[in-house]
Amino acid sequence: MSWVLIHWLLINIILGFTFSIVFIANMSSDLSSSSTGFAWLAIIFFFPVVGLPLYLIFGGKKLEMISAQKFYVYRHEHVETRANPGAIEEILSHYKVPATTEDNAIELISSGEDAYVRLMNLLDQATETIEIQTYIIGNDEVGDAILERLAQKAQEGVIVRLLIDGLFAFVYPRGKLKKLRKAGVNVYLFLPLRFRLFRSRINLRNHRKLLIVDRQVAIMGGMNLAKNYMGPVKDENRWCDIAVCLQGGSVKQLAKLFCEDWGFASGQSIAADYHGVKKAANVSAIQVVASGPDVQGYPLYNTLLTLIFNAKKSLNIVTPYFVPDITLFRALSLAVFRGVKVSVVIPEHSNHKSADLARASYVRRLKEAGVVICFFEPRMIHAKVISIDGETAIIGSANFDMRSLFFNFESCLYLYSKPDIVAVDQWIDGLKKQSSCELVWPNPGRLRRMLENVVSLFSPLL
Repeated sequence: MSWVLIHWLLINIILGFTFSIVFIANMSSDLSSSSTGFAWLAIIFFFPVVGLPLYLIFGGKKLEMISAQKFYVYRHEHVETRANPGAIEEILSHYKVPATTEDNAIELISSGEDAYVRLMNLLDQATETIEIQTYIIGNDEVGDAILERLAQKAQEGVIVRLLIDGLFAFVYPRGKLKKLRKAGVNVYLFLPLRFRLFRSRINLRNHRKLLIVDRQVAIMGGMNLAKNYMGPVKDENRWCDIAVCLQGGSVKQLAKLFCEDWGFASGQSIAADYHGVKKAANVSAIQVVASGPDVQGYPLYNTLLTLIFNAKKSLNIVTPYFVPDITLFRALSLAVFRGVKVSVVIPEHSNHKSADLARASYVRRLKEAGVVICFFEPRMIHAKVISIDGETAIIGSANFDMRSLFFNFESCLYLYSKPDIVAVDQWIDGLKKQSSCELVWPNPGRLRRMLENVVSLFSPLL
């Protein structure tokens, strides 16, 4: 072995040790998840020359530079919970999440065809404003049709605001957005990609999806504006997803959230006026819950933990990517030991091989503990839904993984009314009937297990 190589190894070890000590001293204030911290620690220790710059670019969640630029969304909220609030509502009030509204009418949209028809009809009906927030716009016929309709409405005099996450806008044809702006549509990117060492924001993505028309009706959930999620005709390969159409006080809460994100991305302050009806035809109790770098604390994660620990009868989870941290993993195991019927519905094969590898060990161990793992076979499932004891349901943009729970900007609806929860449970039961819930996994070979362990080590960063 040459002296050059020996010197390089020594320098690498010294740098790895030094950077790791500095990282450990800082991680308690910078990272929320011990799993995430351990993953970064491994990268920095073994590959310090590469690991430290990567951490400075991608690491951290509630980065001070972002917090200084984007105000906390609940900073002005004076929360008064409704009469006889539940434990979850009490916890959310601690984070100043707006109280539950009880004047809502909601409808589940469980097919891409219905979602597309409903969205296009709402765009046609708009007379004052159209406000859209999305993670992805497809460079396909569906995305093009939606953009064409937005341009048409802008030319008719409707104020159209379109907010796109900067990561996917980076790979989207700029000519299409330029044409849209020329048509009068206000288009802004949320945290556009700028590769600047020590000041990068690549790791913080806005995963919220929302449409608000005339500040009266809204559609939110997990669907992006692309043919994988919606379209005018049935497509056997289209991903399985779900969205919610809303009227009532929850629209006001969603409008406030949109205005905060819009103000940050555009620099324009717009009022969160609400023009909806005072009383919806059907009464549903709903709480709008945001999470991410612009929310103090971790309301989504902490209420999710509470719901799992307090579950008494049943717990159903539907998610495309299942990569829990160790605390969620143990909470699910303990729920089964208490006699709770726990089921997890995931795609047999997701669109990310790394996510499937990362979930494998968790799935095997939870299955051994008694969790019913249902592999949805027909196609990719992209829905994010949780139901607990027939008393609470959560629908939104957040996956059951550490990226959604600790890094992304997300939004969810907490449903508290019995008819709505029954509808969600019936939809989940329909997924289970199309899934293999008794699939037996063979023990992985040594190479497979090694690959899973490596990917699992870095799963908090996926």
